[in-house]
Amino acid sequence: MAKIDKKFDAAISDTDILIDLFRSDTLQILDLLFHKIYIPEFIYEKELKKVVSRQNDISLEEIQFELEDKSGFFEIVYECGLDIDTKNIRKTLIQERKDLAGPGEVECACFAKAADINFVVSNNSTEFRFLNDIAVMLSYYHVLSICVFHNKIDKVTATTFYNKVNKVKGKPSVHSFEQKLERSWDYFCESEYLDVLKLSHLVVD
Repeated sequence: MAKIDKKFDAAISDTDILIDLFRSDTLQILDLLFHKIYIPEFIYEKELKKVVSRQNDISLEEIQFELEDKSGFFEIVYECGLDIDTKNIRKTLIQERKDLAGPGEVECACFAKAADINFVVSNNSTEFRFLNDIAVMLSYYHVLSICVFHNKIDKVTATTFYNKVNKVKGKPSVHSFEQKLERSWDYFCESEYLDVLKLSHLVVD
């Protein structure tokens, strides 16, 4: 298996994955695979505030400080900075998808399509099937799986990251990272993601 040193250019981030990674002190997972993470204004100003308010162990100020402190990697995308074509394409797509999935997931996937960015990172994988035809939808364990397939990290390191994140989730998965790795491969194949993920040359038993 050839090692792939290059990262993908960028991904759009939903709310839940940012909170899960922040709470588990594993935001660096995203940096393993992407040069930059864009956070839409809707996510940063509305969804993040709403979801953080349900947590007892973190504050909005803490997570915003962390994201802004890593401003070279995380970038907030404000509505006023978008060109008219991107705004119009995103608006049309949102109208088409708004009843199929949560507002955060729809916002991120539609923005990714409008801005010609391939990837969205989100931990609400149950809704990926409604959006994965317009963006490559990835959860944190998908990101870790890609890193393993690319030989960026080994399975032991990936398992450590996986366990840290899984532990802080409201409903931790009962599956091991090894099982998630197999499921990720199946998901990439079924969703026809192998080419865009640069995995088409691999054979996984």
